[in-house]
Amino acid sequence: MAYKYVRETFDLGLPHPSTIRRWYRSNGGDPGFSKEVLASLQIKAAAAQAEKKMLGYVDIGTKIESENIPIATEVLVLMVVCIHDHWKAPVAYFLTHGMTGSERATLVHQCILKLSDVGVKVVSLTCDGPSTHFSMLKDLGADLQPTTLNKSIK
Repeated sequence: MAYKYVRETFDLGLPHPSTIRRWYRSNGGDPGFSKEVLASLQIKAAAAQAEKKMLGYVDIGTKIESENIPIATEVLVLMVVCIHDHWKAPVAYFLTHGMTGSERATLVHQCILKLSDVGVKVVSLTCDGPSTHFSMLKDLGADLQPTTLNKSIK
């Protein structure tokens, strides 16, 4: 139900739940390359070419179109993982060309607020190692120093 709401409300291009079920049924959700995803991307790429739509450029969902937009070099993916059950769902993704910790913190904070609005309680935040994530966590109010550890975020 929450996935359907997020999919319909935020226009993130998330796949239909039946598509996700078909993916898991066909490949078991195991690690590796997904033939189904690659086939879907082939269709989307052909449609984008037909529409002369530009792909691969910075896009954080603001629908800005310009010839001066840089090529994206990174993707920031925000995903929710249930701690009481066995599911996870991508909530948002952003095509970027380098983001500051503060910019990342703003997007994560917006995500937490949107999740809260639909009844999801965020109890943990996990990220990989880039130093911008440490800056982001600091901007969110976390203190990761061993002597003054404050793992809470604002």
